[in-house]
Formats: sequence, structure tokens, C-alpha cells
Amino acid sequence: MTEFNDVISSRLNELFAGETDYMTASKLNMSLANLNKIRNGKQQPTAETLKLISEKYNVSVDWILGIKEHRDINALDLTTLTYEQVFSLISPK
Repeated sequence: MTEFNDVISSRLNELFAGETDYMTASKLNMSLANLNKIRNGKQQPTAETLKLISEKYNVSVDWILGIKEHRDINALDLTTLTYEQVFSLISPK
């Protein structure tokens, strides 16, 4: 299992905590076998599965993949804002 798979597995296990595998598999329209492979890091989720997880659980794909630390899909990444964008956010309308 690679470090990349470990990150995905860890994040998905955190995300699916409190749900039975059956509930999660049903929500994602996948078999229990495929869900367990993904959760155990033996298989990487497809792009379609990542998109579905992102939509169903309101988390960013970047967070699932370990690219960003912002879990919330609508989190504002202040490190990529330009000065103009910052000023437009704080200036009165």
C-alpha cells in the first residue's frame, strides 16, 4: 500500500465514521467489496467515485487526495488569493 493510498484510506475512514459499510456503499451506489477495497487502500477510487463522495459528503476532492488540508468543499484557500481578491472581500459594498 502506498502512502498516497494510505492518505485516501485514512480520510475516507474518517469521513465514513458513524455509518455502516452497507449504508456507505448504498449512498455511493457501489458494492461492499469495492468499498472495502477503497477503504483498505487496496484500490484507488475512480474519478467518478471521488466526485460522488465529494458531492454526497460535501468535502473537496483535494482533501480526499491529501492535496489540501481544507475538508470543506467551500473552504477559502487564502494562500492563492491575489491582493485584488482580498481587497474585494473586505471592502464595503
